Amino acid sequence: MSGNDTPLVTVIMPAYNAGAFIGESIASVLAQQEVSFELLVVDDCSTDDTSARVAAFDDARIRLVRMAVNGGVSAATNRGMQLARGSYYARLDADDLMLPGRLARQAAFMEAHPQTGCCGGAVEVFGEGLEPYRVAYPQSDSAIRCAMLFGNPYAHSSLMVRMDAVRQTGVMYDETLRQAEDYDFIERLSHGTGLANLPEVLVRYRRHAGQVTEQQGRAMREKRGVVRSRYSRRVFPGLLPEQVLLHDILAETDTPVDSVAVPEIGELLQYYARTGAERFGIERRDLERTVAVKWLNVCHRAGLGARGVWGYFASPLRRLGPPKYAGEAALVAKWLRRAVAGWKQEAAHERV
Repeated sequence: MSGNDTPLVTVIMPAYNAGAFIGESIASVLAQQEVSFELLVVDDCSTDDTSARVAAFDDARIRLVRMAVNGGVSAATNRGMQLARGSYYARLDADDLMLPGRLARQAAFMEAHPQTGCCGGAVEVFGEGLEPYRVAYPQSDSAIRCAMLFGNPYAHSSLMVRMDAVRQTGVMYDETLRQAEDYDFIERLSHGTGLANLPEVLVRYRRHAGQVTEQQGRAMREKRGVVRSRYSRRVFPGLLPEQVLLHDILAETDTPVDSVAVPEIGELLQYYARTGAERFGIERRDLERTVAVKWLNVCHRAGLGARGVWGYFASPLRRLGPPKYAGEAALVAKWLRRAVAGWKQEAAHERV
């Protein structure tokens, strides 16, 4: 691509002290075919050899931009968006890898679906000592909006955004955020454009000790909660402060749940199912499916006794969405294991 040609896609790669991995990431971009692109690497005042590693590539499609001051990933991304010449902005973090054909697949989808302004895809998570695994995301506009009630429905490094949607909505990254900036950006952008995810794996997402998500987990959860609360209150404006707290419990699926809170959480989920969210583009079937899955997940995390397990099966929430036999069998098995362990412990005490 000569300097006068306008690329279809601008790949933006914000980078800070990314020397260990950025060469591999750039190579994965340069291997893309069947679509014209430019690669904007925005160096956010790195103190390592990041810029030197970028400059070592002799390719006219690469533009290296150096920030005057360290402003964080949001500021670096915004600078890239301001300089982008493509019709689409494709994101790739400086430690991740594009799979072959990623840009062509997404660009073709976006060209065929002009109402869609934001498109992502599945990712393969990998890292040293880690068995690679696939993470998929909801694909339809409705399912994505429903998933966004509880978390970020996109892998940031898989994102492709229509630049016209950015200009029309005026949405940029919030430069005050150092965590959850992608969730915040997508939630605000979703007010004015359609959403989609492709089923294919588009990106290899690298897990390593030096990345922000590994270092700033608590702050990430807090910022994520702010975005989640804003969106859930928009969809369900009648939520009370105590219900927002219950919503947070539903969303943070890796934390235990106090069994005392389970009935209240069940009531909240039934409220969601009754109220519906069609006016926000969320189809009832997607909301009901999500609510049913959340109900099963909460009951798993609560470590329920016999009465609680019966409460799960008796709840009308169980009948929403498709059957969940495997998850329900695991719930019963978990209760039986605890019950048997308790009986054995009691028997041992009696023998003593």
